[in-house]
Amino acid sequence: MSLGIFKKAFNSTQISDLTAYFSTLFPQKTYKEYSILITQASTSAPTANVLVDDFDGNLTLSRNTTGVYYITSPTSIFVENKTSFSITNNGTYDVTAPAYSKVSMKISYLSTTQIKLETFLVNAFNPNGIVSDSLLYKAPLTIKVYN
Repeated sequence: MSLGIFKKAFNSTQISDLTAYFSTLFPQKTYKEYSILITQASTSAPTANVLVDDFDGNLTLSRNTTGVYYITSPTSIFVENKTSFSITNNGTYDVTAPAYSKVSMKISYLSTTQIKLETFLVNAFNPNGIVSDSLLYKAPLTIKVYN
């Protein structure tokens, strides 16, 4: 629908008021978001069930080495001090773990094109954790880059 109809029915002050009113009802996001359910098994690269992708499908997931994965963009989209991460361990993973083990994850900003994700298996025998594969199964991961 064109604004021409509104311009004929309303004056510029009324249009400005309507624009302000509708922007409170439907506020613009102040960030771009990438939300996925991430899974990784054996020595394969992680896979993503994409929930939200404001980056137009340009991000790729790769495995660097045991328990170390990268989220990479072909262009500079990650802004230092304006990029936030959230990942949750949902308690389901593929490795046979010793009793009383838990999964720990670390996510960090590397550059304007790359984010690093590490997964660790932590237990009484290895309190600092062992970098391990197969610890991600539909783990919710969200990356937001704020304006």
